[in-house]
Amino acid sequence: SGTTFAHSLNQLRRTTEYYAGRKDQKTSQHTITVHDRPSIRSLQITLNYPSYTALPARSLDGNAGNVTAIRGTRATIEIASNKDLVDAKIIFRERDPVAMDIDGRNARTQFTVDRDDRYHILLEDTNGIQNEDPIEYTIRMVEDEYPIISIVKPGRDKNIDENLRLPMIFRIQDDFGFTRLQLGYRLKQSRYEPPHAEYSYIDIPIPSNASNDEIVEYLWEVRQHMRLAPEDVVSYYAVVYDNDTVSGQKRGESETYIFRLPSLDEVFAGMDQRQSKSRDDLEYSVDEAEQLRRELDDIRKELQLAQHEMNWEREQRMKDVLDRYEELQQNLEQMDQDLEEMVDEMQRHNILSHETLEKYLELQELYQQLTDPEFRKAMEKLREAMDRMDPNELREAMRNMSFNEEQFRQSLERTLNLLKRVQIEQKVDQLLKRAEQMV
Repeated sequence: SGTTFAHSLNQLRRTTEYYAGRKDQKTSQHTITVHDRPSIRSLQITLNYPSYTALPARSLDGNAGNVTAIRGTRATIEIASNKDLVDAKIIFRERDPVAMDIDGRNARTQFTVDRDDRYHILLEDTNGIQNEDPIEYTIRMVEDEYPIISIVKPGRDKNIDENLRLPMIFRIQDDFGFTRLQLGYRLKQSRYEPPHAEYSYIDIPIPSNASNDEIVEYLWEVRQHMRLAPEDVVSYYAVVYDNDTVSGQKRGESETYIFRLPSLDEVFAGMDQRQSKSRDDLEYSVDEAEQLRRELDDIRKELQLAQHEMNWEREQRMKDVLDRYEELQQNLEQMDQDLEEMVDEMQRHNILSHETLEKYLELQELYQQLTDPEFRKAMEKLREAMDRMDPNELREAMRNMSFNEEQFRQSLERTLNLLKRVQIEQKVDQLLKRAEQMV
């Protein structure tokens, strides 16, 4: 019987010829042909983002196979192999394979990014040999963000005047853009009709060149959309839609606010309360100014006596007087601002006669005179003289301070007297307004 011999040739890397033999005998010569496996020599991915994003196409770095892109992005994959190919395909974990178009050693295909996934590229050459251990890459899908909107102005619940105009400012934000901005409103409470169950909507224009973080101003002419009666309450909010054409438009909503149309009695009651406070504040200022005058005179008389110099106790008394004057002027500046706001509100509610309005404007001028920079300058010079402790300079600064203080106090008294007269005339205007409403 014959004998069988066996031998293994391992890790052959090139074509090899062989034969078997013993002593002077040998077999015919044979050839073992070694074929290289197909492999990817180069990989190039280009990302074409959805048109609504307005993003330019982007080519990834050479041989970079991991993809991170927004949903709807078309990824084009192009490869070059070391061998001619008969088949190439993208093998995904989460969906069916995608065949590649082959041109000799090159292959190309596209797929849409619509989920997170992993993939590798499978090649087959003309000898039916496939690539070994292909690299696995990741696909990370990024979702389009929801738009954000806020009502910057008014940005709070408030009363509205009888002109029924509401100036508004919206801030809208999105990653790629907007298609629509709307203001929703409904009657929430009324003494004369049932509240509305559903919101009505107003389309608000968005600038054609709007950025992804845009401020939109709008004047809401409420009377063009609603007929309101005193004490009616309206609820409103804003909604913005993005421009996502892949997943569908998404919407963002603002907080919901209310505005209320107060009755005339409420308007007058509010005005009376504010006027009473302004009168009380001004009367207190007059009394405080008189008290400070007496204290300032006492210190000035003491310093006029030769034996009395500016000691620590007098210095502290003087600093206290000056600090109280500073506080008094700050309070007057706030009163001036409050008066301006009150006059604006009365004008919006159309409850001022022309004559009363002129007196209020005169009153505002007097308030502004109370914060005369000359008086502040006199106080500052007195502080400087105290720091230098020069008796002559201190006496001169005290004289100037007393002169300016007297003018300041007289202006305070004139302002208070005019305020009392204006408030009496305001009461007459209120009576006329009530009569007009009744008619």
